[in-house]
Amino acid sequence: MRPDLAIFLGLLCLLGAGQDASGEGWPAWVEELPEKAVEAKVGDSVWATVPTGVGDLVRVAVFKVSAVDGDHATLADQMRRKYELVPGALIHALLDRSKVKEGEVVHGYDWGLGSIMCRVTKLGKQATMKHWWFEKITDGKLDEFEPLRTGAEPMAWVSYPHGDKPFKGYCIALEGERAWILEDVGQVVEVEKEAIAAP
Repeated sequence: MRPDLAIFLGLLCLLGAGQDASGEGWPAWVEELPEKAVEAKVGDSVWATVPTGVGDLVRVAVFKVSAVDGDHATLADQMRRKYELVPGALIHALLDRSKVKEGEVVHGYDWGLGSIMCRVTKLGKQATMKHWWFEKITDGKLDEFEPLRTGAEPMAWVSYPHGDKPFKGYCIALEGERAWILEDVGQVVEVEKEAIAAP
């Protein structure tokens, strides 16, 4: 996600702090998602897609699981805001990061920047990174990170056709031959799974 859009979405989330995922803020496409049992347990950190509270815009972030009820969960962000009734199809476990080496490109999460692609420069309790920020490369810290996912799977960074141009985004859900992709403007498009390619 572009840094300027990540900041914009972050501000929208702060402004809409009273909004949660209690069912009213979800865009219509959520109705099409498959029913999927939540595999995470209470206390786990997970990737999830939640509404921003502004129109149909959504965001991907890392949350803590507060409660699980079949195919939905209640999640909490770093400011302890609760997001209820998050569908299991939009909740994904973080990958084991123990094999990530310094210098590798990873899928990272920073509370201020959101979900980003970056290069790990130093490993530790809180890793340091380099990322593209307003037309230049700059340093930062990572709250969470994982190896890059490849292919048509949830949380993979993918390329897909949109009109006559290839677009890029995160695959946030799959069902059969359908895939839901989060574009960098916070909107979701549905594409055919076979149309997904590596960026």
